Amino acid sequence: MVFVPNRLSRKRLIFSVIIPFTLLLGCTVSFAFSAYQLGEALSVMDSLFMNGKSSSSDIRLLLKLNKKDQSLFFENYSSSELLGGALLLKELGEAEGVEFLLLHLPEDESSVFLMAREELLHMWSDQNEWEKVASYCYGRLQDGIQDRYLEDSFFHALWIGNLDRNKYPFNSNASTSPWSLPLKAEESTLDRWEYLSFLLKEDLTLIDEVLHSWDSPFKDDAIGKKIIMARTLNEQGESGEGETLFRELWISELGSLSSLPSSFLMELREIIGRSGRQEKWISLMKDWAFLESGTFSAAFLAAAVYEGSGQWKKAEAFYANAGLLANTGAEKKRADWYQLRLLVRRNPEKVSTYLKEHAVSWGETDYFDDLLDEYYSLLVRGRSWQKLEVLVSVLLETSLSASLIQGLFLLDSAVQQNLIERPAFLTENLLTNRLESGYPDFYTLLEEPGSWPLINKVGNSPGLKVENPILNSEEAAVENVYRILIGAGAVDQAWRLWERRVDPLGYSIVEALCSRLFQQKEFYKCIQFAGSWYYKWPSSVAVHLTPWLFPVDGDLPVSSISREYGQPEELVLGIIRRESAFHRTIESHAGAVGLMQLMPSTASDLAKRYRVDTWDLMNPEDNIRFGNLYLEWLIERPWTNDYVDVLAAYNGGGGNLRKWKRQFGDLDTLLFVQSIPYSETRNYIRKVIVAAGTYRYLNTGTSPGVWIEQLLGPFPLI
Repeated sequence: MVFVPNRLSRKRLIFSVIIPFTLLLGCTVSFAFSAYQLGEALSVMDSLFMNGKSSSSDIRLLLKLNKKDQSLFFENYSSSELLGGALLLKELGEAEGVEFLLLHLPEDESSVFLMAREELLHMWSDQNEWEKVASYCYGRLQDGIQDRYLEDSFFHALWIGNLDRNKYPFNSNASTSPWSLPLKAEESTLDRWEYLSFLLKEDLTLIDEVLHSWDSPFKDDAIGKKIIMARTLNEQGESGEGETLFRELWISELGSLSSLPSSFLMELREIIGRSGRQEKWISLMKDWAFLESGTFSAAFLAAAVYEGSGQWKKAEAFYANAGLLANTGAEKKRADWYQLRLLVRRNPEKVSTYLKEHAVSWGETDYFDDLLDEYYSLLVRGRSWQKLEVLVSVLLETSLSASLIQGLFLLDSAVQQNLIERPAFLTENLLTNRLESGYPDFYTLLEEPGSWPLINKVGNSPGLKVENPILNSEEAAVENVYRILIGAGAVDQAWRLWERRVDPLGYSIVEALCSRLFQQKEFYKCIQFAGSWYYKWPSSVAVHLTPWLFPVDGDLPVSSISREYGQPEELVLGIIRRESAFHRTIESHAGAVGLMQLMPSTASDLAKRYRVDTWDLMNPEDNIRFGNLYLEWLIERPWTNDYVDVLAAYNGGGGNLRKWKRQFGDLDTLLFVQSIPYSETRNYIRKVIVAAGTYRYLNTGTSPGVWIEQLLGPFPLI
């Protein structure tokens, strides 16, 4: 007998058994599905970190996570990992995934968060999502965050995106509104001024509204209005009217102020320089007495104006004053550099005295090396050997090691040629001791064979078998982002991130990125990246970067073609590295083409001379062949005696070389190179020779000393 419950019994059954069971089953299924989704989302990230790959369907799994699962998901990853994952997704074009990860990072003002914020705003900018940029920045500025990067990005989005500014009111809370952030002299930003100029192009009556909303650094609205008008006129190309208004401002208002906005002064300096009418501005300087006790920017402006008008003594005085008024080490160096440049070019008699008084405070730096190289060249061209001795004796008391070593070699060469008596301080041990603590360069290569001490301790294969430097927690977190990118194979992304930020990295990460760039034949990037660390690291560590700093593209027929034309393979590699960094299709502004940067007209002449019917400088083999033909042609000229002459002609032109040989051909190789008046050609010769010597070492594993001596000697090279 089958039991059939009555209506009341069925209701009880439904409410007491079936519904609870169904709810329980539903919760179980829901929980299981939720756990499945979370697991799948975690798998997506694992796959992304392993091979840098993901799909749109994978990203949808991330976006479908509920709030609880999102919380569990983000607990599994550090900020570095989330940023690394976002950068990998950005490389794949998965913008939604990037936003999902970056917008969930803790806003803790850590280095990783600031990187993430920058990447997010960059992505939106690249996609012309200006409304997103403006909303993101405006909201945080409204929350009381005072941040120049947010401010810049906000105004840039309004300006470039031509957004409706009414969505972002002028007259919001005065303490937090981006419109009312203090416009301090040292903190005014280009994007704010550019946006203001953009607004004024549409409606000049907005000046009063803006000035009342902004905390103006000027003493009253009238001055602010004039400055804004002047900037707007310049922005619109009305430079004459803008300059006139600036001059009017100076005469009527600004000359009486004791402190001026640095951005205004730098802009004024550019306007004066472009105008070519420095004399008119000089006539206004009778009221500029306050500059002597004013700010660094004001003194620097006065110095630049005086220098532009040819009043060297006054310019020197104001550069000196700018150095005294400098607020930072960078400002002090800048003022000293400009003052030293003025002395080298206009009053060289005072250079050694100036260095004696100032250079000790500079510490170990290469900031002034270019000016000292220019001064060395001036002394050699003038055959001023006594002044050279004085300069070197002064540098001995400083920490400018690179310039000192250069001077010691030049002075030793002058002694060897009997151009000057050997100074008491120029002992044989002095050069050796100085070189042992330095980096392989042009001058260390010129010492006797075996004197490249550091590189002889290194095998000819790369590898940093040293302990990593200790990074602080912030630096370590940033480094982990690079580790994630490189581990996932996103080498280009890691390179672009570093190129934009130049973060401090440990040895192992540098080695990994160098190695990956080399494997991908990204030789230009490899050279630039390895080179950026070369002089930052201890020389005993930096030398391990040599094979990446001087790479070889094994697919190029450099060796076979060089042998065919009797040219040193290492020299050809050095020229290619310097000319194009192995970029096969690069073209210069002057029209030079390809690996060895040959002019089409030169190649055409060579083709006729050597009867080559078809050729293409963009073809690597043709380019290398024509480069070797050009070297052969230069060697055959009666005015070239060695490869230094050839390199000088290759870079500076045959006509210039003949002129330099007539004037300074009696000097030895080192002094002749220094006598060349073009800094570009001097540096070209040195760098190609260093590269050639380094390639010789990498090819043979032995010191390049003897080979370099032969390279610098008369033809032929053995």
